[in-house]
Amino acid sequence: MALTERLVFLGEIPRHFDFESAPPPGDRLRRAGHDLPAPGQAPDPDLPDTLADDTALAYASPDGLVILTGCAHAGVCNIVRHARRVCGETRIRDIVGGLHLLDASPARLEATGRCLAEAAPAAVHPCHCTDLAAKIVLSRFVPVSETGSGLVLDYA
Repeated sequence: MALTERLVFLGEIPRHFDFESAPPPGDRLRRAGHDLPAPGQAPDPDLPDTLADDTALAYASPDGLVILTGCAHAGVCNIVRHARRVCGETRIRDIVGGLHLLDASPARLEATGRCLAEAAPAAVHPCHCTDLAAKIVLSRFVPVSETGSGLVLDYA
């Protein structure tokens, strides 16, 4: 869904890559008809929370897509794949946001790195939920830059 001429809300992110099929945080917190257990009740372990509402934004810069993730519960590679399909653009200028790679297994980090290398982003700015180990592994595959308070990124 286009929000502006250059900014697209990506909607629900389809899951394609098996290595990004890790259970979402908050799994098994949803109860029938409720987002959380009623006060005083324990979560029902048989009712999964699939976070089907995970989404992202894509900005069409002159140099390719800038993909803005939330926490990337659907997986950053799934988000990149979906953004390319929705926007009809293969070039990736930057990926900015949480990458949901906190305490990720070495195998998942390697698979994510290889996948991102194929997407060939000009830059990746990992934010929350991406630990130092993940940034180090990803930096072997794609250009990883630090983020922080006061950082200004201009894609005009």
